[in-house]
Amino acid sequence: MNKIIIETKRTIIRRYEPTDIPEAFHTFGEPEGAKYISHNGLDKSIADTEKRIHRYLTHYEKYSYGLWAVIEKASQSVIGVCGLFHARESIPNMELGYRFRKSHWNKGFATESAQACLNYGFGVLNGKKIDAIVNPQHQASIKVLEKIGMSFEKDFELDSEKLKLFSISQTSTGIS
Repeated sequence: MNKIIIETKRTIIRRYEPTDIPEAFHTFGEPEGAKYISHNGLDKSIADTEKRIHRYLTHYEKYSYGLWAVIEKASQSVIGVCGLFHARESIPNMELGYRFRKSHWNKGFATESAQACLNYGFGVLNGKKIDAIVNPQHQASIKVLEKIGMSFEKDFELDSEKLKLFSISQTSTGIS
C-alpha cells in the first residue's frame, strides 16, 4: 500500500511498510546517524529495525500520522525518515523528527523533507504548534530547524540528557 503522504521535488514521503525494513536498517543501523540520539538510537540488527517499524505502524494507527519513510525519487530508495509524532507526555505538541543515511547528508534532503512535514502538520493535521528536540551538540540538525523557521525555546533535561527545544506555531508560518 504505497500511500504517499507528501511529495517534494526530490522525495516521496510515505508510511513505512514491512518490505522497507532491510533498506531502513541502512539508516537506523548507521552509528554516525545515532551519535546524537540517546534512546534506542542505533539498531544493531534487522530485528531491531523491524521492532522500530512496528512501533511506527502502531503510532500511525493511534494518531493517523507518524514518522514516515523518505524515498529518493531518483533512486527509488529509502534514504531516511521524517515526520511528526507524539512520544512524550511532557511535550504536548506534535514533534518533528528526521534522520537520513550518511550518504544523503549535506544535500538538503533533511531541510526539504522537514519543511514538507511542517506544512503537512499545519495544513492537513491543523496543528497549532510543532516542537523539535535536539542534542545541543548536533549543529547540523540545529541548522535544519533554523532554516525551516523553527525558533529556540529553551534548554531542558530529559532522562538526564541535556537537550534543546525548538518550536514553530501555525501563526508564524502563514499556513492556515
